[in-house]
Order: sequence, then structure tokens, then C-alpha cells
Amino acid sequence: MAERAARPRVDESERAALAALSGLAGVGGKSLDLLRQAYGSLAAAAAQGGRALASIEGLRADVVESLQAAPDLEKRGAWLLAKAREIGATVLTLTEPGYPPLLAEAPSPPPVLYVLGELDDARRVAVVGSRSSDDYGIDQARRLVARLCAGGVEVVSGGAFGVDQASHERALELGGRTVAVVGTGLLKPYPADHAALYRRIAKSGAVVSEFALDGGGQPGHFPRRNRTIAGLSDAVVITRGRATSGALSTCAAAKRAGREVFAVPGRADEPLAAAPNALLSSGEAKALVTGAEVFRALNLAVAEPAAEPEKAVVDLSRFSPGAQKLLAALGPSPRHVDDLAHEAGLDSAQALVELLSLELSGLCATRPGKYFLRR
Repeated sequence: MAERAARPRVDESERAALAALSGLAGVGGKSLDLLRQAYGSLAAAAAQGGRALASIEGLRADVVESLQAAPDLEKRGAWLLAKAREIGATVLTLTEPGYPPLLAEAPSPPPVLYVLGELDDARRVAVVGSRSSDDYGIDQARRLVARLCAGGVEVVSGGAFGVDQASHERALELGGRTVAVVGTGLLKPYPADHAALYRRIAKSGAVVSEFALDGGGQPGHFPRRNRTIAGLSDAVVITRGRATSGALSTCAAAKRAGREVFAVPGRADEPLAAAPNALLSSGEAKALVTGAEVFRALNLAVAEPAAEPEKAVVDLSRFSPGAQKLLAALGPSPRHVDDLAHEAGLDSAQALVELLSLELSGLCATRPGKYFLRR
């Protein structure tokens, strides 16, 4: 990796202006450069107000529209910095040495990052895949994460359901570090049910967003989030994904940034194998079978995951026959209560009661929408 020249920290007025301006829809590196050139600094530009800035030649139409509708930029920037301090988040700008060097080298890096927790200089591998992954995809993600953690490699993912969640949770279980890159502002965690997971991640790793703290999810945010996941990572691994999986954009961004891309092979007739198989077929990804492939590609010593501790034997006799059937039907991937009830020969209402007893005993977990999985 090439050395990146050290740069001095920006002052607070410049940081505030950058936070306010980069939070406007459509405003990116090129727009910010035009504003700097016109006024000498972003702080000076913000002081002019959005309507004045909208008249600068060369700005795209969507940027002009955002600037014309912008609030008081100086007040907005000051609020963002104050709120970041209040929640314990760090605001990193692209021009500072604290900004992740690997991300800074990627195409179109985010001008600003909001970080809960700490981003260090460790090697990182992104593990991505379907939000509605099957057991195979979840199992492959967990196996890979165990190996990465054993080798001291940080795990990056997007904080979503499915493969993302399994990857983050597995890293936390093993005491490893994980980084969640989210597609909303830190004050509006998405999915909302993962707020507690994000707090756990921030304690030993980092939750990262390039969006204004109070920014909600927009369709265009998630491709940008995926680009940042790739930019932060030395390599990207896709485990499962349909033909139109959003994880493909993460892999494409990784290729543009010159990062390694791996895919877990699947059966040709499996819809969830369509994305990884397509990457393998086109030569855009290398096959990942054991996980050792990533270590070799990154010139790291191949790590062996620690042996899994034996699970305590559960006395099933204390559960009703219905609960026992539900337990047998549960797996590592969430299943809907109606599906579980049908397999166990119960009606849905009765299944919910039995699943609650299993959850209270620590044998299963619930997910939004009445989905359940085995612990």
C-alpha cells in the first residue's frame, strides 16, 4: 500500500462546513472542490449561504437544488459537530491523518465519516450476502468469520439482516473486532431492531456512516454504503445472493478499488447462489472454500479457528412435544412462525406460545416479523 502524505487536522469551522455541505443530497467531492476553489475554504463558502453557493458555475442540477433548499449551513454544521460529541462519535474528514488510509485510496471516498467506536489500522475483510440467506450462507459466513477472528483480521459488513448480522454477531461471540458500515445516520439506526447490536459493535469495533447524523435511509444511500464497505476492506467475500443482490455492488466497488473479491460457490440451480456463481463464472471473483484463500491472497499466515466448545446437553423432557418439534425445525437462519408451525403440526398461535418458552430458555431468538432462529 502506498504511503499517504500526512495532512494537518482541519479547524472546527472547516470541519463544521464540510459536515453541513456533504450532508446535502448530491454533494460529493467534485462539488466540494468547486466550492473551495470559489471561496478559498468551505467555511467561507458556508458563510455565504446555500442560495449564494447555488450560483457557482459547474455544479450539477441536483446539487444546485439541494443548495437552494439548504438550511443555515453554519448553524447546521455546528449542530452536527455538537451532536456528534454528545453521542460520543468522531467526525473524520478525508484530509486528516485519522481518516482510514485504505478508504482514502479508493475511488470517490466519502468526504466525512461519523464513527462510533474506533477504526484502527488492522487488516479487514468484508463478508456480505443476502438479507434472506439460507442456512448454508449463514453457516459459511460464520465459519469464515471464525477464521478471520483467529487471524486477527477485522470483519466488515453492512449491519443488515441475514449474512451481515450473522457476521457481526459471530465476531462479537469470538471476541473479535467488527465494523458495521450503515446506510443511515448514526441517530437513525437501520434496521431499527439492530440498535442494540450496533451498541455492542461500537464497544469493541466501530459503527461507521458517511451520512449526516439525522439522515434517514434513501435508496441511493445503500450503494454508497456498499462502496465504503469495499473501500475499508482489503478483500470482499460474498457468500449468498440472488442475481440482483445488492452485495454485487460491493464486489464491483472492490474490483474498482483494486481489492480482492471472493465468492462462495453454490449449486447452479440455487437462486441464492446466482450472484456468487456469476462472479466466479466471469472471473471477477476467486472461489472461497475453506477461508484460507483470503489469508494467502493478503499474504497473511493462515489462521486456524479455535475448536468450538461443546454445547451443554439440553434436557428436552421439560418441554412440551410441540416445543420439541419446533426446536428440531429451528436452524441458524430465521424462519417464519407459520412455516415452523406447519412443520411442527401446530397452529400459529400455539407455536408462538411454545417459541416463547424456548426463547426464555435461551434456545431460540426472535427477529422482526415473527421470524425465529435457533441459538
